This record gives sequence, C-alpha cells and structure tokens, in this order.
Amino acid sequence: MQTFEEVILANASLIQKVVDFDAKQDQLLPLDFTAANTELTNEILDDTDLFSDWVTKKLSDSDARYGIGGYNEHRTIYSRSAHFDAGEEPRRLHLGVDIWGPAGTPIYNFYDATVQSFAYNNNLGDYGATII
Repeated sequence: MQTFEEVILANASLIQKVVDFDAKQDQLLPLDFTAANTELTNEILDDTDLFSDWVTKKLSDSDARYGIGGYNEHRTIYSRSAHFDAGEEPRRLHLGVDIWGPAGTPIYNFYDATVQSFAYNNNLGDYGATII
C-alpha cells in the first residue's frame, strides 16, 4: 500500500488547485493549533465566535489571503470539546488540511474525485463547514 505522500507524488501532474491563489501576490499564513501557541487562551478556545475572530485578525494582520492548518498536527484545542473524547482514546491528531478564507471563496475539486460529504458540524470544537 502506498503512503499518502507517494500517492501525491505519483499523481502530481494531475493535481489541480483547491482555491484561487497567485503565488506571486498572495500570502499564506500557517496557523498553529498546538499547545505551543500560547496566544490561544481558554477564553478564545471556548467561544467559536472569538476563535473565528482570532483567525480573521491573524489573516488581516499578516495580509494573508488564506490561513493553513496543518495535517498530522497534535491539536490540544480538541481537548476543549467532549465531542473528541468519545471512544477509548481521546482524539487530538488532526487528519486534514484546513484552508481558512472568506465566506464565498470558490473551492475546487483538486483531483478526479467525488465529494463524499459536505456538512456544517456545529458541536463545540467541531469542524464547522467541512467538505470531504
């Protein structure tokens, strides 16, 4: 079985954009949602609106078009929600790539694939608007 990286590298020529982006003009802002980010206080993490405002301000202050949340990131912010504590072991590992942009940002299917689901996950600490 191929690793994720091997699949991506083997199909790199087929992979297209996910959002509009001009590498010469647009900025990306890597966002850190691990325990190392001491800016994210419990007050911010406990309020979805404050959290969204925090991300929006970071994007604005950095003049970034998009914010990028990391794959395989140990997200201690998940601990704020009982939603991620179901089962035998609490979930803290982020298994996707987040792209924050303004509402209404066009998104594209980057590969010959099918959208499996679209949902607004509104549990505290859940994913919000999600496309898989």
